[in-house]
Amino acid sequence: DILEKISNRITNEVTGVTWVTYAVSSKPPSTIEPC
Repeated sequence: DILEKISNRITNEVTGVTWVTYAVSSKPPSTIEPC
């Protein structure tokens, strides 16, 4: 799974990052309200 590979790489290579979350939507980013 590509998202799992990306999140694993971020947590392994970026100092201070311990977990990664992501949101998948068909809406453009400017129309998404943060939770």
